[in-house]
Amino acid sequence: MADVAERFLRKGRKVYLEGALQTRKWTDQSGQERFTTEVIVERFRGELVLLDSRADNEGGQSNQHPQQREQPRQQVGYGQQSNGWGGSSDLDDSIPF
Repeated sequence: MADVAERFLRKGRKVYLEGALQTRKWTDQSGQERFTTEVIVERFRGELVLLDSRADNEGGQSNQHPQQREQPRQQVGYGQQSNGWGGSSDLDDSIPF
């Protein structure tokens, strides 16, 4: 998977990465303790997905606002009430007094 990442990923590319988190601790040359957290992507246990197309990042342009799919809206006509689940409500809410 590292060879795929090396070939296709560049700074600014959008990716989805799934794997296990691993934190390491070491002592640097000056004697200070250092920590790092890495995402470990193992074969058959992790995932790497390119989220933008190659054309999106060519020419130095980066898409700052991801495209959103517009959800279809249900039209509710006169005299109908939406029950929130896509159907109409047949309840009679009038109080009998």
